[in-house]
Amino acid sequence: MKPVPGHPTYGVNIKGEVCNLRTGNPLKPRVNNKGYLRVCIEKKEHLVHRLVAQAYLPNLDSKPQVNHRNGIKTENHLFNLEWATAQENADHYQKKLMPKNN
Repeated sequence: MKPVPGHPTYGVNIKGEVCNLRTGNPLKPRVNNKGYLRVCIEKKEHLVHRLVAQAYLPNLDSKPQVNHRNGIKTENHLFNLEWATAQENADHYQKKLMPKNN
């Protein structure tokens, strides 16, 4: 488990589980209105997939978004996440996830 960037008393693991490091208590994620899991840390909401990416994925190209490789917004395992530009994220949806019309 690595500390949550900016919140050293909280930790996140590669499975997307967030907990209070002082008490050991896990934070209960909730789904936001866009379908992403979020947790509340010190009265501020944080998206779980971003916490995982910030803690574990180097962002050498300073890409602003985190893409779910399989398109499932609630699967926040490290291996399902990658940094992306807005265009890369849109292209991923168009090519791999958008339903095809036959």
